[in-house]
Amino acid sequence: MLKVLAIGCAVMLVQAENALTADDECQGVSECAVSALQLRANEGNEFSAASNETAALASELNQTGRLWRLYHVTSPSIGPKILREGFRSGHAGWCGGAIYFGNTAQETKWKAVGQESHQGFLIEAMVDPGHVKKMPWNCYTSTRCIETHPGLQGHVSCLSRHYYGNSLHSEGYDSIVFNPGDGNEVVIWDKHRVKSMRHIRMP
Repeated sequence: MLKVLAIGCAVMLVQAENALTADDECQGVSECAVSALQLRANEGNEFSAASNETAALASELNQTGRLWRLYHVTSPSIGPKILREGFRSGHAGWCGGAIYFGNTAQETKWKAVGQESHQGFLIEAMVDPGHVKKMPWNCYTSTRCIETHPGLQGHVSCLSRHYYGNSLHSEGYDSIVFNPGDGNEVVIWDKHRVKSMRHIRMP
């Protein structure tokens, strides 16, 4: 009986070690796998809070699941290139140089008004927003500039040209949701968060 128990324990230990070395964060190194799993356990509450925050924003935008269905409008000449090569960050916007999506296809008609914006080619994208930060209506754009530059073109001239992706990531966020007054927008900096995309007809 003791021999059977000893064999059973040995099998369990081997299985546990195999499970740890299979951890994809460490590429088969058991010591690293143990550390990664311990780190996950310690950060469980933090991840849970981030998930709850993102889930609340998803509900607000009528999004479901890990991937959000978002929309980006561009020109017929640029659209096919995006489908082939992926998105690139623009140079200016409410949240600085980034990749912007409308929450609905209809909203893209009146949202694409910046100096680098175009119309005519609508892309539907499935995006993994990761940990989402909610920003105020002006995002990173100066309210003082907006107040002293009235009208649409005045506001467009105020749009931030800074790249905020690195500072946002250092805060633990992957994307931004904000509403400049004409509907929610989702902003990302890493094009690999776009998991699939296709060209669809304009609404």
